[in-house]
Amino acid sequence: MKYLLLCFFPLLFLLSCDDDEQLTTNSKEDYLIFGRYGFQCFGNCITVYKLQAGQLFADDLEYGFPEADDFQTTPLSDAQFQMAEVLSDEFPEELLETEQRIFGCPDCADQGGFYLSLKRNGTVTTWQIDTDDVDQTPGILAYKARIAEVLEAL
Repeated sequence: MKYLLLCFFPLLFLLSCDDDEQLTTNSKEDYLIFGRYGFQCFGNCITVYKLQAGQLFADDLEYGFPEADDFQTTPLSDAQFQMAEVLSDEFPEELLETEQRIFGCPDCADQGGFYLSLKRNGTVTTWQIDTDDVDQTPGILAYKARIAEVLEAL
């Protein structure tokens, strides 16, 4: 009986592991910031949102790239969070696996760019992605299209 228990507990431990780790909910400090910018403009030149701890926050910026605290303190609605959460679920692992942080030439010709910032396990990584489909893999192109869909819906 003692041997049966010794075999059973490690099996129970292994079966309890969860492979469906979400990027933005590992801890309350982790987040995903996403949005679009264009710095040759008048007025509000950047629109970004932050997914953090099961909530979605809108930015308080008109210009410049965001810091973690450049967001409103009141979260948006749960329906808006549900729309944006897919960006966490579908975040391309290839962005995490490459050293490249800028794809294409975002805003070089006043076309703007997409901005991503991911804080995961204490490490913050940011990316800028050209709105033109230059220097981007099919996975990044698909994710960029998904960001545009979410931004349009919000």
